[in-house]
Amino acid sequence: MLSRRRYVRLRTEVVGQTTLKKPFLVVTITSPENQAKIDRYMEITRRLSDPRSLAPEEAERLIGEGKSVIAITCSIHATEVAAAQMSMELAYNMAAKNTAEIKNILDNVIFLLVPSLNPDGLDMVVSWYKKNLKTPFENAPLPEIFHHYTGHDNNRDWYMFTQAETRDTVDGVYKRWHPQVLYDVHQMGSNGARLFVPPFLDPYEPNIDPILIQGAAFIGQAMMNRLISEGKSGVTTNAIYDAWTPARAYQHYHGAVRILSEAASVNVGSPIRLSFDDLRPGLGYDPRNASWKFPSVWRGGEWKLRDIVDYELTAAMAALENMALYRERWLRNFYTVQKHAVEWKASPYAFVIPPDQRDPVSAIEMLEVLQFGEVEVHQAQATFTADGVEYPKGSYVIKVAQPFGMFAKTMMEKQVYPDLREYPGGPPQRPYDVVAHTLPMQMGVKVVPVTRSFEANLTRMDAIKAAPGTVETGPARAYLLSHDTNASFKALNRLMKEKVEVYWTAKPITVKGKVFPSGTMIIPAASGVEAKLQTIARDTSVHFAAANDRLNVQSYKLVAPRIALYRSYVGSMDEGWTRFIFENYEFPFVNVVDKDIRTGNLRSKYDVIIIPGELSETQIIQGRRPGSMPAEYAGGIGENGVQNLREFVNDGGTLVTMDEATDFAVRQFGLPAKNVLENVRPQDFYVPGSLLKVVLDTENPIAYGMPRETAVFFERNAAYDVTGSGKSVGEYPLTNPLMSGWILGEQRLFGKTAIAEVPVGRGKMILLSIRPQFRAQVRGTYKLLFNSLYYGPATMTIYEGQGANNN
Repeated sequence: MLSRRRYVRLRTEVVGQTTLKKPFLVVTITSPENQAKIDRYMEITRRLSDPRSLAPEEAERLIGEGKSVIAITCSIHATEVAAAQMSMELAYNMAAKNTAEIKNILDNVIFLLVPSLNPDGLDMVVSWYKKNLKTPFENAPLPEIFHHYTGHDNNRDWYMFTQAETRDTVDGVYKRWHPQVLYDVHQMGSNGARLFVPPFLDPYEPNIDPILIQGAAFIGQAMMNRLISEGKSGVTTNAIYDAWTPARAYQHYHGAVRILSEAASVNVGSPIRLSFDDLRPGLGYDPRNASWKFPSVWRGGEWKLRDIVDYELTAAMAALENMALYRERWLRNFYTVQKHAVEWKASPYAFVIPPDQRDPVSAIEMLEVLQFGEVEVHQAQATFTADGVEYPKGSYVIKVAQPFGMFAKTMMEKQVYPDLREYPGGPPQRPYDVVAHTLPMQMGVKVVPVTRSFEANLTRMDAIKAAPGTVETGPARAYLLSHDTNASFKALNRLMKEKVEVYWTAKPITVKGKVFPSGTMIIPAASGVEAKLQTIARDTSVHFAAANDRLNVQSYKLVAPRIALYRSYVGSMDEGWTRFIFENYEFPFVNVVDKDIRTGNLRSKYDVIIIPGELSETQIIQGRRPGSMPAEYAGGIGENGVQNLREFVNDGGTLVTMDEATDFAVRQFGLPAKNVLENVRPQDFYVPGSLLKVVLDTENPIAYGMPRETAVFFERNAAYDVTGSGKSVGEYPLTNPLMSGWILGEQRLFGKTAIAEVPVGRGKMILLSIRPQFRAQVRGTYKLLFNSLYYGPATMTIYEGQGANNN
């Protein structure tokens, strides 16, 4: 039994709630003496994070007084259960044992332990595993994604901060403590190394301070050394994983080292057995051959959950020991990195966000994201000139020379990913994740980099929020709502819920001398409508213009679409993200699964069916192999499901497909489109997650509210030659479409179709071969999906004054 004295080494806090409203826990572990002064040590790291207010001698005094801070986070990917198990044993050892090493760690380190970054998913995985244990389905995969919305992508949310657990961690750990090291504990595939530890492979994202690059190698090699010293074979380093995207590495732009370990997995909790011949090479190493980065070969045999826990315990202890032995070095390096940040003198000097934005709400959302990431944002109180350009009062300014300016810089500038090949002239070396993250491009926001310093009357903004919207006063036969902002769809969904009539203009109109483009929403000024608009405008930050003219314009009369979102038991993160976005924008929808599609009678229940991305034609039709899962989860929609979808469209329904699912639609419906990238070798064409330019037909309802040219997210997608009855709505230009990231073989996209509409019977197929809602990041292309949902069931009419005459 633990004594009270030892118990106060641990302090458990609930710092937030998970997506499914469970408590989100952080355990602070240090000596009782440090616990008594915990607020003081937190204040020291806060002060060191901003050297602008510190004289060098004061900084040295704080470094001498302070404690190094490390956060260890576990099992963000819920099928990687070992880390959460390891965390309990590690915490117990810290609380109960009195070795010289543990005493030294407790005296010199503040250790922040997050036992699970995904408690909801861990519950799902463990429940599923226990349900199937000692049955033929013991090794069956989970029939859903292991985070309510994001699945594996919950570890790609570290710059957009969309999920509850991400925000809990940033608010409850990183902002409070500014740890010098984050150790994130993971698992990987089974047939390679037993464990990976840093350093990472090249490339490192260029805004990462060199001190942090070396810091990752320093602590990673301490882990490697201890593992090898304890006889733990099969450990690799400088392999598999790079350090490019900030989507996985918030710390690299906040003065800290972000490391991970990746252990070879078992079947959740069940052991596996591998022979030496089962082992396969990975990027940067071969597990069958010793090298400096793989010094001790694992010969094969049984591999158990206990083995993973043991390897992870050793790695964690090595990291903690390193933080204790080099306490002052870690604090001084943290301070030095921050000093580099605030003393930035290169280009750009700043970024200016003018107030005149096509989608002002998205611009504010972008600034909110940056502020949540601790970026200082200022607003101009008067006009000013920068790089010879005059900017109006109300412009926002982000100076790069600030404590976390590198976060702003990497998010605001375009990415130029190096052309890396497996060998000269050979296939591309695949990045670990996507290679473009330029926020202004993703969100459709105008941002201007400024190269030289300038003078301006600036006020730092405490919290930026979109202002409440307005309803124009005065006589009105109708109200007009711009299609340009994503927020207009939240307003539209509320209008539909209130049973208010809404139209989209099919042609531009002029009111009070102002031209309103095609797609402008018309809301007739019926009794009680103005009061409803006032409430909606206030809540959604949109502006309703008053029109007292007797309008006469070809229009689409909108109805509330009955939306079905397909959820495969194969699991699609794209489906989860789509669900998340629909809920945020208040789209009513239902999920349908394989048996619903197979049952048929779809048109009587739905107007629009969406098949999300990350699902191949085979996965959609065949699903999980029979016998690999309990029967209710095996198989896909089947051939009868395909036929039911054909009948749904022929009877007037709209089928929207995204990403890989567009190929399913083209082949199964015999659409007049050919994927020009099918069977093309990676060395001839490759785009591993980049932002590309697409030219849109903004007179087509799918592209209403969009600029003529936009950035789209492309990750190993299709591109089509569309013929016959098909309409190309978005095409790649006849020049290199790359805006940010990396592309090989760009000429294969020249003039090819990214977005298409194809009539089928009385319905239509909409092909969005891009990722229009990728990870809730590419908000500049949300409207391509949102428009598709309303366009399908809308009817063409002539809007005349207070009513409409159907054609």
